[in-house]
Amino acid sequence: MGLNRQRRRYLERQEAARQAGRKVEPITPDPLRFWTRARIIFAITASVATILSALYAFWPSMDVIAQPWETSTDPANARFQFKNIGRVTIRDVQFDCLINSATSRNLNTSLNSSFAPITGLKSQVIGDLDPDRYVSRDCFGGARVATGGHPSNIKVTASFVWPILNRRAEISRYFVSETDGRRVWMTPEAEPKP
Repeated sequence: MGLNRQRRRYLERQEAARQAGRKVEPITPDPLRFWTRARIIFAITASVATILSALYAFWPSMDVIAQPWETSTDPANARFQFKNIGRVTIRDVQFDCLINSATSRNLNTSLNSSFAPITGLKSQVIGDLDPDRYVSRDCFGGARVATGGHPSNIKVTASFVWPILNRRAEISRYFVSETDGRRVWMTPEAEPKP
């Protein structure tokens, strides 16, 4: 077992003191030194764990999902679920759609809304969304619009405001139409590179 330089110098001084006839008292290491280090490491670990758990618990998040049971005949009327998958209420939720079909290119919808007596107001401005809640919306606020049918793709860009920080966050999802001859539904895909 090798000795480090400091320990070797200590032993040399002890030997020199013995040869000179002086009384040599060995220096014992401080037993509290280990516990002091252990407490510091524990405190740092506990602080980091507390911060990470707070971030996990209060990180706002949202997802956009295409409904697999959708029965639309035109992708413009396909409904999407906007779900708060975080643990805090997100504010001022809204979304935009960029639709491409055989007859329409780069059709951008934003802030569309319609009012029906039975279902009320349907809009691309959703408002506040509580945790584990979702709303279903289409790109035209519930109005029946034909944009060319299948094949088509839709890029949905949703945004919301973080609680407390007032910071707007944005997510986007890309969907491509599929059909079985009777109905058209949207499936999530990776967005193609431009």
